[in-house]
Amino acid sequence: MSMGQRLACQFPEMRAVLGATDATLRDDGVSISRTIYPEPSFAKDGASASEAALTRTDVAQPALGAISLGMWRVLERFGVRADAFAGHSYGELVALCAAGRYDAETLLRLSRLRGRLMADCDDGGGAMLAVKASAADVEAMLRDEQLDVVLANRNGPAQVVLSGERARIASAAEACKRRGWGCAALRVSGAFHS
Repeated sequence: MSMGQRLACQFPEMRAVLGATDATLRDDGVSISRTIYPEPSFAKDGASASEAALTRTDVAQPALGAISLGMWRVLERFGVRADAFAGHSYGELVALCAAGRYDAETLLRLSRLRGRLMADCDDGGGAMLAVKASAADVEAMLRDEQLDVVLANRNGPAQVVLSGERARIASAAEACKRRGWGCAALRVSGAFHS
């Protein structure tokens, strides 16, 4: 929640992208901007509902697309130009849009479709775990512990993401902790990239 809030308060480019997102996806009955920036509430349920919505991939992907594209529009305002664009996983769609391969409306519609398709594949039993360790060390741990999970992402030299059934990811987290590795469950609705 509150992704890019300062940019949204200060830059019309960010607000324009958020408005376009709400207009493009209004037939869903979900306001992406209201989900990212819920109205203040004294009830814990109000914030919790927005947080829960943002963990659903069918909501998270258009939200991430809107924020990412809004940030790019703010950078363009200051004259930033790129020679190349790259994205990781869902970020590939945003990179293609920023590179001019398709327009913002297409990005938002693709984001919604991708999110829906991924949500339709989710049975609720999957989870993901970020691990502060090298891919080689994590692969060795998975072999040693005989854990049936997927090394789904290599985010950097010392961070990977595991994906799999919820109980198996919990076992992987325990194995990581025994080795003194930092790890954190990702707030996602499925075992993506597995």
